[in-house]
Amino acid sequence: MRRTVRLATALVVVLFVAVSAARAHFTIVLPDASSVRKGDTVRLDMQFGHPFEHELADMPPPARLALRSPTGTIRELTNAVSLYRTLPLGSGKARTYRARWQPDVRGDWLVDLRTAPMRHGAGLQRDHVKLVVHVQAERGWDAVLGQPLEIVPLTRPYGLFPGVTLRGQVFANGSPLAQGFAYVSVERYNPRAPKTLPPEERITRTERTGPGGTFAVTLPEAGWWVIAAERPRRTESAKVHERGLLWVYVPPVSADAKTGR
Repeated sequence: MRRTVRLATALVVVLFVAVSAARAHFTIVLPDASSVRKGDTVRLDMQFGHPFEHELADMPPPARLALRSPTGTIRELTNAVSLYRTLPLGSGKARTYRARWQPDVRGDWLVDLRTAPMRHGAGLQRDHVKLVVHVQAERGWDAVLGQPLEIVPLTRPYGLFPGVTLRGQVFANGSPLAQGFAYVSVERYNPRAPKTLPPEERITRTERTGPGGTFAVTLPEAGWWVIAAERPRRTESAKVHERGLLWVYVPPVSADAKTGR
């Protein structure tokens, strides 16, 4: 009888782990406003977990956080990152981080975050996160950072409306993805856990890139959305699997366009 109970318990644990592994984890990087004025203080919150379900997991400190100004200069911000809070996570903990900065030039500032390699299955995964903070002038939102895998928007990623179709292109190390294809996943961020969840396939949408790494996705609702690009996993090994993320904000129709959250 005891052996049967132990086997049943082990099966439940295995099933739970399998289901959890199938759901998409993303690095979550959100500013307190997606559009600000020159000299304003911008706060960046950094987390890791399921955006739609608002389930957080432990996140190691970012390996690098930098800003690309509208003029193309790079400002290192890694030393400005501090541990924000630690949330209970079963018998462990989920660490989240925060950083602040002030844009001193009008235009579009690009946030460039690289995570430390994180365990994924039998191998390692690393996220390269990008988002645009608009500062009064339209300049630089389509700049290329040169990340190992990067989403470059072809649609201006601010001043949007619910239902917009956002076009983009996947780059690899500064050049359009010329060979093969990438999977592009889309998921909405919920600031609080929903009471009920839709089917898994309606939480994270996935499509393949077309020629030159191009794609188009629809963002049907207001809120923050993550668009993630990754190449097919050939094998599960110790090699680091690179993934490129772009966070985009869609304001409500009635909201002030300058308010990000």
